[in-house]
Amino acid sequence: MSVYFGENDFELIKAQRLGEYQDNCIKSIQSHAEKLNKKSLNEIYPSEMMNIPISKKDKGYLGKLVEIYHFGIKPNNNPEPDFPKVNLELKTTGLTEKNKAKERLSLSMINYHEIVNQTFEDFLKKNSKVLIIFYQYKKNEIYYKMKFAYNIIIDFHSLPESDKTVIKADWKKIVQAVKDAKAHEISGGDTFYLKADTKGCSGGMQSQPFSDIKAKPRAFCFPGSYLSSLIKLDVSESLNQIYGKIIKNSKNFKDIEGFIISKFKSFYNLSCEDIEKLLGVTILNNKAKNYYANLSKGILGIDFKQKIEEFEKGNICVKTIRVEEDNSIEQSVSFSAFKFIKLCSEDWEDSETRELFEQRFIFIFYKKKNSEYFLEKVKFWNMPYTDRGEVRKVWLKTKELLNTGKIVKSEKSNINGKTITYNFFPKKSENKVCHVRPHGSTKKETYELPVIEKTTGAKKFTKQCFWINHDYIRDEVYLK
Repeated sequence: MSVYFGENDFELIKAQRLGEYQDNCIKSIQSHAEKLNKKSLNEIYPSEMMNIPISKKDKGYLGKLVEIYHFGIKPNNNPEPDFPKVNLELKTTGLTEKNKAKERLSLSMINYHEIVNQTFEDFLKKNSKVLIIFYQYKKNEIYYKMKFAYNIIIDFHSLPESDKTVIKADWKKIVQAVKDAKAHEISGGDTFYLKADTKGCSGGMQSQPFSDIKAKPRAFCFPGSYLSSLIKLDVSESLNQIYGKIIKNSKNFKDIEGFIISKFKSFYNLSCEDIEKLLGVTILNNKAKNYYANLSKGILGIDFKQKIEEFEKGNICVKTIRVEEDNSIEQSVSFSAFKFIKLCSEDWEDSETRELFEQRFIFIFYKKKNSEYFLEKVKFWNMPYTDRGEVRKVWLKTKELLNTGKIVKSEKSNINGKTITYNFFPKKSENKVCHVRPHGSTKKETYELPVIEKTTGAKKFTKQCFWINHDYIRDEVYLK
């Protein structure tokens, strides 16, 4: 705790803060939180901030400073909320420049041995009401110098009925994984709005009740995508033009996955042309790259220009796949290009790559028959535990190549005099799950390298992406 207190006297701070607000009144607590708006802790408590060490690695550093110096609360792992008299939990999290949540919002830690005997109501005891204080994140800025933006209170009981149903189902699924002796296999892609993400892995692995296999420590959390949706709702932004809802009526709604698949089932085995006719759509260009994605939006009742609210909230990755008559899939599935320096600065557990491959996917398969494509089936899917280990191997090799500067294998000129660069990044033939290569970009589209490339002396290199192998999608998703 000395890293948070330094030379400051906590008991004195506590006495001062508790005299500034009423801890038995939510309105008073939120009003006290608003005193932070447009200011930093360094501006409000300059002498106290001078006496504490600076930490840039502790993600929860600013949150703990807010608890101590603004509210007079000593950080702890108590199962009770931070303000027990009003059943209110306190959280601090960052905003990007685009006013989106910078990262997931961690809630309570998961105790694998206790959770198997708990109910959803036990989860709500600490997490039913959460006061979230947002700060404007700035890279390389000292945390206690970052300015706060605003705060909101998330009340579970005030959420849309469909959201509450999904969150409760997510909680049950996480608990069931522990009961099934699979705590070590849990991933963020198992659920929709409520996730069980890794937390404090440096502290070591944890035991689970029904298996001898140790599991990573995890906490319940809302992904940044879900938190961002709550921010928009709270500040009363007009979302109708940006987002379209699949679940327009929460009455009798029980299962988000089944509900979405049922929407597609009405169109199974119909050609794209017949689907267009049934939907009354006449403006689609079947030569366009996003044709199948827009056709799928139409089936879900979403305007082509809108994002799908439920998928945005749950960070669901939608992939439309064309299957040939012989069941082959010609295209691998790509992700956005990764920045070389950022990848090399990350550990696997906190990496963007791990999050990409652990997310939940919805695959929409259109199969070719007699030169036409028909909607065949739709499947929600997340990558199995063992296969995520294969992705980690590819990521580690990629990181090693970047860190050592050993990227280029050779350069040769083709018959047109164009230079072709061959590299050592993991190929499709080297791993059954994924590989690394460019995404239709030219050599001019580059990112800066962490070290100079040894063969060419280059400081930049063509942008690269991670890809899920097309035959892996065929064998492990489509045919299963």
